[in-house]
Amino acid sequence: MAKFVMVSKHLYWWPVTVRMPDPDNAGQFLEQSFEMQFEAQPREAVLAHKEHYDTLTTDRERIAADKEQMRAVCRSWRGVIDEEGADVPFAQALLDDAVGLPWFRTGVMRAIAEASFGQEAKTGN
Repeated sequence: MAKFVMVSKHLYWWPVTVRMPDPDNAGQFLEQSFEMQFEAQPREAVLAHKEHYDTLTTDRERIAADKEQMRAVCRSWRGVIDEEGADVPFAQALLDDAVGLPWFRTGVMRAIAEASFGQEAKTGN
């Protein structure tokens, strides 16, 4: 077993699965995956976000809260490509745009919750 290393920022990679409508098959879903690098947040911050989120009443408020949470913890990604298959470098603006896609937001927020609350990553997320 490795020794615990105290660091100022605890960064780690976590798998993300995005389940989105299949563009070629009506009524079916397609799963795509990548890895996101997260910055660990204190448990109190995670719980405060969840408690705040539970009080929200509109989708607009929930999207804004998810965007805020992602900005706080998402630091990089790998395995994200464009239409030609080239790697897409992580950028905060690209993350902000992707938050508007419900399937992307759901996949990333599920991964954040799994990692934050100590659940093992599931195959297929």
